[in-house]
Amino acid sequence: MENNIAYEYSDRAITPWGGLRWMKELSRFFHKFTWRRNTEVFVPLQRWFMKQLTIERITLDVDSTVITRYGAQEGSRKGFNMHKPGRPSHHPLMAFIPELRIVANAWLRPGNTASASSLHNFLEETFGILGEKKIGLFRGDNGFYGDKYLRFFEERKVHYIVSTKVHPPLKWEIWNCKNWLLVSPGIQVSEFMYKALGWKILRRMIVVRQEVSQRPKATDKMLFSDDELGARYRYSCMVTDLDLSPMQVWALYRQRADAENRIKELKYDFAIDGFCLKNFRATATAFR
Repeated sequence: MENNIAYEYSDRAITPWGGLRWMKELSRFFHKFTWRRNTEVFVPLQRWFMKQLTIERITLDVDSTVITRYGAQEGSRKGFNMHKPGRPSHHPLMAFIPELRIVANAWLRPGNTASASSLHNFLEETFGILGEKKIGLFRGDNGFYGDKYLRFFEERKVHYIVSTKVHPPLKWEIWNCKNWLLVSPGIQVSEFMYKALGWKILRRMIVVRQEVSQRPKATDKMLFSDDELGARYRYSCMVTDLDLSPMQVWALYRQRADAENRIKELKYDFAIDGFCLKNFRATATAFR
């Protein structure tokens, strides 16, 4: 040991941790994986792992993130990258179990992948991995705001809270809300039943508005900036099948923010963004 780094002799050089040799061996190993083998290996392994957990009822949070890349690796594309605009990236999708602070499933996607891309297949696989575990609540962003996804949860009797995309008809409904309830200084909530175009049923909408003057750090959307009254507030809207008060629904959804802590932990403590190969399939296998 020297300076807390283990050095290993090789035929050509002394390298930390046998570095070059091990990297080449790992690279060859991950390059052997096809997409089919990736699924054949990881899905049964994840199912086995879930069976070892004694918890029977869980919450499932799904979120995506951006991993910036510095090269021309396969799948590294220019997409939305808030911290490094214009840089190529990968766009992973991950499912978390907040009660246990673990990852239930994870897919790596190209950087220019839309947030809603592959969501249905990802949900199918994740639910299969969880097996007999009872999902008491699903929480997701507005990528899941669509009749196809909401019916997916309803058919499986899984309660959900999903952030909505605010299209003009929904925006009009929010504007016409009258039954605002003050829950704390600068925060009001309301609810209404809504049927979007293409939906066969009415669904429950929860709306929260925060007064900018009292809560300047509110990160919700300013939907009515052209109107003096509307410009006073930032709004967030959720669709849910829960039979709880609007404030309770909002409080539950806000707990989904813990997924961001898990993502930071994975990046900074476990370096999930640190192993990137030229071949995207190999990188996706290493990521998973």
